Amino acid sequence: MLYGLFPFIVYLFIKNKLSVEIKNILPFIFVVFLAGAYEFTFTFIFKWNVSYWFIIYSLLAFFTITYFFYKLIGKQHWFLFLLSVIFFFILFFSVILRWNYHHFIELSAFIDAYQTVLVLLFSILWFRKIFLETKIVSLEKHPLFYATSALILYYCGSVTLFLLSSLILKKYNSSFHDYWILNIILNIVLKTLLIVTVWKARLK
Repeated sequence: MLYGLFPFIVYLFIKNKLSVEIKNILPFIFVVFLAGAYEFTFTFIFKWNVSYWFIIYSLLAFFTITYFFYKLIGKQHWFLFLLSVIFFFILFFSVILRWNYHHFIELSAFIDAYQTVLVLLFSILWFRKIFLETKIVSLEKHPLFYATSALILYYCGSVTLFLLSSLILKKYNSSFHDYWILNIILNIVLKTLLIVTVWKARLK
C-alpha cells in the first residue's frame, strides 16, 4: 500500500533536476500516490468497503493514462483518442448502472480490459513513432519507456486475474488470496518502474 507513495515522493525530492518529459506521466504517478494513501488510511485502518474506490480509481487511471499517451502521440491520432474517451464513457456508465458491491471486481474488470487494449494500442503507436523518427538512440535511456513498460506489464498481467475473479471465487474460494498475490506482485512492478521513470528523467 504505502509503496505506492514512493514514486511521487521521489519526484518531490528531485523535481528541480528532472526533464520536462516527466510531466506527461506525473498525473498518473499522483493518482498512484492517492491510491496508496487511500488504501492505507481508509481500507487498512478504517476498514471501509473498497468497491467504490475501485471504480473511482479506474476513472482517474483512465484519464491520466490517456493524457500520458495523448501528450506522446495525440496530435497525430486525435480522433482515435476522442473515440476512446467516448467508448470509455459508454462502458463506464453501463458498469455504474449494473453496480453491485458483491461483484465489483468482476464489473471493474471490464473497464480494466478496455484500458489494457488502449494501453497496448497506444504503446504500439508510440513505439512506431519513435522508431520512424529515430530520435531516440537507446530506449533504456528514455524515462518514458519505463513508464510505458510499467503500464503494459501491469494491465496485461492483471486483466486476466480480474476477469476470472468471479470463477476463482466460486471454485477456488479458499485459494483466492494465493491468486491475489499476482496482483500484489504486479503492483510492486508497476510502482518500481514508475520510480525508475522518475529517476531516469534526471537531467544529465
